Amino acid sequence: MTNQINIALQESAHLGIFPKSFVAHKLNFCLDQMCVYIRDEEIRESEVLKLCLQKVTCTLTQRPAAENSKLSMNMTSLIVTGWPSAVGKPGPVIVSSR
Repeated sequence: MTNQINIALQESAHLGIFPKSFVAHKLNFCLDQMCVYIRDEEIRESEVLKLCLQKVTCTLTQRPAAENSKLSMNMTSLIVTGWPSAVGKPGPVIVSSR
C-alpha cells in the first residue's frame, strides 16, 4: 500500500507570507507635455483642433497578496482649442481645466 500526495503548484499562488498591504511592484510614469494637432490637408498650416496635456503622472501598483492592481493618474492641465477665425489669431478655447 502506497500513499501518494499530489501538490498542484501555480506560479501566481499566494504563499501567505506577505500582508495584503504589501506592494510588490510600483511603476511611475511622467509625461511633461504633449500636444496633438488635427489639421486640414487642403489648407496649408491650418489647425482644426489642438489638444494639449501638461504634467501627466501615472502610478501603477500591484499587491499580489490582495490580488489587486491600482492605477492612479493626475494632470496639471488639459486645453482643447478650435480653428482660428483669422490667420495669426489663436483659436477659441473649447475645453480648459484651468
